[in-house]
Amino acid sequence: MVSQDVENELEEAIEGSGRTLEWAIEEYEQNYEEIESRSLIDLPEEEKHDYALADVEAEITFQDRTFSSGDEMELEILAIGQAGRIDNWGEDNDSVVYSYGFVYGPLGEDGKERVGKAIMVNRASDGVDLDNVQRAFHAENTLKAVYEVNESNDLPGVYRCFSNETTEIVEQELDNLPADREDKLEVLRQAIPEAKLANLEDQLSAYDPETGYTYDFGADLKRIQGQIVDHYIADDGSWGRYTVMDDSVTQDDIVDTPLADEDAAVPGLTVWADPDFHMEYGRKTRGDFIGTVEEGSNGNIVMNLVGIIPIIPMPLEEDEEKADSQANTTESSL
Repeated sequence: MVSQDVENELEEAIEGSGRTLEWAIEEYEQNYEEIESRSLIDLPEEEKHDYALADVEAEITFQDRTFSSGDEMELEILAIGQAGRIDNWGEDNDSVVYSYGFVYGPLGEDGKERVGKAIMVNRASDGVDLDNVQRAFHAENTLKAVYEVNESNDLPGVYRCFSNETTEIVEQELDNLPADREDKLEVLRQAIPEAKLANLEDQLSAYDPETGYTYDFGADLKRIQGQIVDHYIADDGSWGRYTVMDDSVTQDDIVDTPLADEDAAVPGLTVWADPDFHMEYGRKTRGDFIGTVEEGSNGNIVMNLVGIIPIIPMPLEEDEEKADSQANTTESSL
């Protein structure tokens, strides 16, 4: 049996996690025994305790980021978008897609009808067709699907929803979510706060300072009403990038600031995008760009794109060139 002092520490460790003290004690004791049996040196008791407690806290974090324990329910979903496929994810090396939506349903332990912003974690191991998920979660689509629902411990009005073997995503008009495009846009604009380039450094998506990860798979989305001023797709098609501006700054304003990327052809916010699903718009496209806003690997502020709601869509310039070439070929053959 653990001491009262250890119980107190474990109660503090599981606070807000939904885990029981009995679970924490059993996990702690197993960790302690394993540390004793595997250690290559004779560790002091205090050090073994610290390691065992740290392993309990790490297991809570890992399970929060990889597994579901919520109630299964059918949800009506107004899609926001998806953040691309991640392979070799979690303990079982699954392939997953993080997809995002505005949901309506009996969310929460009290069973009351409510709405909220949700992150759907779709796992290939559950038999879910991830290509279909990525296509279905195109911004503004209305969907119905079964997920296991967990309320976020860190972000109000946010739900973590995990797919399982019963999840089937159906695209259809819904009774409780709007069918009109302008009404959909209004719902999404109310659900996702607008961020401005002029002070984007102060509007980063919420993240856990201990782990460095954004809370709940990046559910704290931001929205920028702006314009594409440039775009680029890697030669091998593995990644894509938009450069986006809004009306709060000029390009001269952001030169030599954390928004500027020296690798970009023109100044603007770098918006990393999945080329297979997001890179469909050309320069001068205006709309709402939705994603997480974070500090990139080189210290720049970047957006990781989830979805685009076009207001004035323009085609990719490459498509225009192909169309012109085809037209010229057709004319010359007449």
